[in-house]
Amino acid sequence: MVIALKYEGEENYRYLVVSKKLWKATDVVSVYSLRWLVEVFIQDWKGYDGWGQLAMQRDVEGSFSGVIVSLLANHCLLFHPKQVYRIENKLPLCTVGSLGESLKNASILS
Repeated sequence: MVIALKYEGEENYRYLVVSKKLWKATDVVSVYSLRWLVEVFIQDWKGYDGWGQLAMQRDVEGSFSGVIVSLLANHCLLFHPKQVYRIENKLPLCTVGSLGESLKNASILS
């Protein structure tokens, strides 16, 4: 199935090709919109959690320790006051990178 998609204000169509013929077009577009959340997460992870070119440990060992440290750091950041406020008010959470930058700036200022 091929879906032509054009958001308001865009000039060109984008085309989504789907192999699951049982899906409705609205379901495909909804799932496609989630793709960008994954892209932002991966970009954030590479830039701030040691998955970029400057990672000290590589291969399997590096990926295991990177995932463990990353998950622990991300879990701890859920208790950051900005995140707690956003959770309580049912708002989208901040990315790890944006919170990290915020913490760096706050520590420089203090």
